[in-house]
Amino acid sequence: MDDTTMSGCSDKLTGVWPHASVPITSFRLFAAWKPEWDESLRESSWQTLKQYVEATGARILLGTEVTHNQQNDDQMWSWAKDLMQLLGKEHIMGVSVGNEMDNDNNAPWDFWDHGFTDLIQSHLDDMDAMGFTDTPITVVWSMGALAQSPWNSKIMSFMTHAKETWGTRWTYSFNPYPIWDSSQRPWSAEDCESKTDGAVSLEYTKNVMSDARDRVAGFVGSDDYTLWVTESGWSSPAVSTQTDTAAICPKWADKETVYTFYENMMGWDLSLNNGGHGVDHFFYFTMRDACQHGICEGFGMITGCDDTDCKIDTPTGNLMEV
Repeated sequence: MDDTTMSGCSDKLTGVWPHASVPITSFRLFAAWKPEWDESLRESSWQTLKQYVEATGARILLGTEVTHNQQNDDQMWSWAKDLMQLLGKEHIMGVSVGNEMDNDNNAPWDFWDHGFTDLIQSHLDDMDAMGFTDTPITVVWSMGALAQSPWNSKIMSFMTHAKETWGTRWTYSFNPYPIWDSSQRPWSAEDCESKTDGAVSLEYTKNVMSDARDRVAGFVGSDDYTLWVTESGWSSPAVSTQTDTAAICPKWADKETVYTFYENMMGWDLSLNNGGHGVDHFFYFTMRDACQHGICEGFGMITGCDDTDCKIDTPTGNLMEV
């Protein structure tokens, strides 16, 4: 779930996937609440979310951010615990600590040595004390985690600790994002169509996750692990940092391309190219467009809180009400 929906209109959650009759049964929340959001809206937002999950049976992958601002991080974790207790154990599918942490370049000197593992263990202790004793824990990684074998050297000691300390409670989570992969981006009008088609194809995502699965299997030494795709999507209009790409290749950010990517992901049975253990869960990014960290993104299937129609035309040319 995007920050726009969570912070401003959680009473407008979609009940079914756009262009489909399949109900939405899981959400990933980046945070229970954030310090920069309007605190006066928090309780009503949570109550609306509680009503939704109880009516639909939906489960939440609940995040808590790691910003290295101790006061803010402690507050977000406190809110996360409160929301976990409000929703109940049956509606929490897991807890994720931080997002794309391999891209974190502001960590203290001891963070990867022991600071991060100490933080997660503290969160696990809190979860166990609340009765969430077997709730999975994870850290979401970008594709940068796969930059070296088996893992980016920055996170290698952490991953080893996670495997040895938390065992099967630890879940391996990756964001296989073709839109952020510079090797997939068109650099001229001539390669616009071929590059775009390759990036939004299902094979791109399956290839990345097949590689991730092989690395996890080799690292763990068995197929006894859980593998999640925690985020992937496509943006229209263009991400604000990719307007130059859209200028030379309008197809890169048009709504038809978003629909193609979405259709490919929705049709995926989560199997991978080399058989065996596939992906256990997939989260599509996202419900609504959002701006964060100074970057505006059009990943939403719906534009904003005031909109009730999917922003992408159906094959018949009609906007679908969601």
